[in-house]
Amino acid sequence: MQTAQSLEAALNTLDADPLQVAELSSFYVKRPRLKTSHLINELRRSDDPRKFLFIGHRGGGKSTELVHVAADLNDQFNVVVVPVYTVFQSGELTHEELIFAIFSRLAATAVEANWMAQGALPAIRKAFLDRAVSQVQRWIFGPEQASSVTSAGSLSLELGGWGVKLEQKLALDGNVRKNLAGKAGEFLGLIDEFVDHIRNATGRRVLLIVEDLDKFDIESTRKLFFDHSQTLLSPRTPIIYTFPVSMRFDDRFPIIEQQFKAYFLPNIATQHRDRTPDVDGRRLLREILTKRAADHLFDPGVLDYLVLHGGVVRDLIKLAHNAVNSASAEGREKVSIEDAREAFGDAMRMRQAILKPGDYPLLDKMDGKPVANTAEIQRLLFNGSLLEYQNTTGDWCAPSPDATALLISLERPAMPQS
Repeated sequence: MQTAQSLEAALNTLDADPLQVAELSSFYVKRPRLKTSHLINELRRSDDPRKFLFIGHRGGGKSTELVHVAADLNDQFNVVVVPVYTVFQSGELTHEELIFAIFSRLAATAVEANWMAQGALPAIRKAFLDRAVSQVQRWIFGPEQASSVTSAGSLSLELGGWGVKLEQKLALDGNVRKNLAGKAGEFLGLIDEFVDHIRNATGRRVLLIVEDLDKFDIESTRKLFFDHSQTLLSPRTPIIYTFPVSMRFDDRFPIIEQQFKAYFLPNIATQHRDRTPDVDGRRLLREILTKRAADHLFDPGVLDYLVLHGGVVRDLIKLAHNAVNSASAEGREKVSIEDAREAFGDAMRMRQAILKPGDYPLLDKMDGKPVANTAEIQRLLFNGSLLEYQNTTGDWCAPSPDATALLISLERPAMPQS
């Protein structure tokens, strides 16, 4: 996919989903001062099964950066991406469910990539896969029903598809999902055996990238890391866990940081703490857009407007997409400033729907200040209404552009009378 030269093509290239490996060469923009290279170097140089946190805002570009990490390490690791929210599409997540998702996606990827066939004796491979299928079915469905669910032998070479079907059943059937409770240890044993088989067969270690942990409610993620950190540290293979930026501002985070190595993905800022323009940040955000859609598709001033009103990378791309769609629907060949303002107005309405009356004075108060460790601040960071920046001495925060616009608009609700 190349830079769009028409509005119709730009509707596809301005996709807010994370970049895929095939898109990196066309659309990836390297951020200055980003320590992703340090993470890559640490993974390459160490044979220990280290566990890492990759911390950043939702929509800030973590998934795309991790695709870049995976592509860079593909010569040394068998990389498995675990999109946990795709497996369990609900607000809550237990540690048993997380470990099951790791096992399921490890199985699916290993079978699809045919890793187990490389240098491993077929009899050993078949014996392990057959046993894994049988065990998992007994754990989830019980010994009475397991044999009627599916034939283990017929699925030994289709374990990946079987695992995904099982994910779907677990997601839809809460009663079956409950049967995962207490089974973390059993799945951890299978994962360790699996990664050992893969390493022996291919000569390369497995790297697990566990995504989406910032999409579940804060309390679920707190329990994962604060109550079950040993489970997350247990697998005998390196793992990168995405980590919500809001949880960094928790009294217990220093304990977590002693167990996991933390790497940060800072937001790209358009201004410094003293309100002076961040020229490098604005250039970078503009480049993210113009790599996807040629600048001649925008009237003068429109790209600058989008950059200043976009917020995190995902919201910037979504804002540009909606403005392009508005222009295209009207049959125009360029995006006007009116299209951009209409798209931003829609973003303001979406932001207004999630803000509480008490959030407005708090956002006013926090503008330009260091992030405070309170439950209210953590919630605003979690839902993207408050953004943290690291482009000035001392980290600071500011309301998102759509929240900032609401603070000075007539749409700001009055505080209820006590």
